[in-house]
Amino acid sequence: MAIISTRVSQDKRNVSRVPAHLKCQVVYDGKSHDATIVNISLKGAFLSSPLVPPIGSTIVLVVKSRELKAPLQLEATVVRGTQALSDHGIVGRFGVRFSRNAMELILLIAQLQKKYA
Repeated sequence: MAIISTRVSQDKRNVSRVPAHLKCQVVYDGKSHDATIVNISLKGAFLSSPLVPPIGSTIVLVVKSRELKAPLQLEATVVRGTQALSDHGIVGRFGVRFSRNAMELILLIAQLQKKYA
């Protein structure tokens, strides 16, 4: 009997991702760029943006949301990235790993889980 490998069985994540669709800013190389958080977890996030910073680079993710009292700034490292052609032109998508977990991040994820449950 053959074993069929799927993305789910290959996924090594041990923290659940939550859909987010949050507007944010990515600060890279001293410049701020618009982006959207597609999904988020306690360890990282997946973003959509015209900018795709190089893998291994450090960014600051600035999140503003009704669920937060003040903007949340998270330092992160880019771990993967790609660009694709969409109806809106070339769109970059990239994954980041957070340097630390802020209490505000935990609260934001809890709010998003309720919103998308």
